[in-house]
Amino acid sequence: MEGVRMASAAGEAGAPCMIRLNVRHDVPAIRFEERPLCDGWLRSVGFLVPGRDGDEWDAIKKNWLGFLTATRPPERGTGQTAERRGRRAIQVAFWNGADGLEALAERWPAPARRMLTQTAEEPHAPPFESLGPKWLLDRRRRFQSMWTGLVCFLAYSAQHGTLEAMGLSLDQARTNDLLNLIQEVATASASGNPNPLFAPTLAFLLGSIADKEATARTNAILWWTAVLVRSALASDDEGDDFISRGAFAANIVPIDTPLHDRVESMLHYSRVFVLHQASNLLPGLPGFANEIQGDLNAVDIAWLNNDSGPRPTDCCDGRTCTSVAWRAMLAHLRSEADNALGSTVGTPMYEVAQLLARLREVRSRT
Repeated sequence: MEGVRMASAAGEAGAPCMIRLNVRHDVPAIRFEERPLCDGWLRSVGFLVPGRDGDEWDAIKKNWLGFLTATRPPERGTGQTAERRGRRAIQVAFWNGADGLEALAERWPAPARRMLTQTAEEPHAPPFESLGPKWLLDRRRRFQSMWTGLVCFLAYSAQHGTLEAMGLSLDQARTNDLLNLIQEVATASASGNPNPLFAPTLAFLLGSIADKEATARTNAILWWTAVLVRSALASDDEGDDFISRGAFAANIVPIDTPLHDRVESMLHYSRVFVLHQASNLLPGLPGFANEIQGDLNAVDIAWLNNDSGPRPTDCCDGRTCTSVAWRAMLAHLRSEADNALGSTVGTPMYEVAQLLARLREVRSRT
């Protein structure tokens, strides 16, 4: 059946909201207290354990530097390379698409947004809050950089045939998704319109999120999380923390984003994407979608464009979600969230949620 189509968020159309991040160079990649738990997490997922998997780690570092070199901003007076145009097209498409989905997430009632957080956290977890507000743009772009870094790096690596050398063996479905994205990148770069790239990007990411037999060697998201963790564990003496500490002029990942935020970004956008997917796959009668769409479109989200907070409180939302349509929607969303957002062993978000919980525990004690 036709899924729920929501009214556009304010500012969703057109060019993405640009921002020049104020990047610091004195922020540690990892806290001392976080080191043992990150080492233990890498051992639990069986990939990039310090002192092991040296060939894969060396290949990742070498390929990352090649990626940054090939896609860095052009010097004044020179044109952009094809690799740079491709990276930029993927970034802009992701910014536009993810910004829109973040804003639309704020239309959902608290019971629906709470289901996104309860699966990976305690039953009394607060409802999910997007990074859609204007005053959170800096944090939003930092979180998005973890995903654009993943997609752009994989696209570059697939074209250069280095994925398996870096320890990543995608299944045929995800390989096809990635190759389809690469093909679309060339078309989008030539046309000057990157927005169509978001659909194949999202298809690749949702397929990875839904993987129920994920390992760090077969799942792109879990592999990338392990790469971010291993990079942060690399000490300055080793001189090989390229991904966390690389020169910002060429680094797609802001170097002052702490490991906690890098890991949280993986769970955050998985929630955004799963909510979007659930709204488009609502089973039942067409009348269900019409009712839900009407309720969502009636929500005023103009506050997202305010220069500062606070955000509206959920107590002002009079929706009870007790109709047949809403009960069906919430049951469907619960199923989708349970399957993909941290409570199902074998999924990438289960492992990511375990790591994030440990990082939060350390922060609460220090």
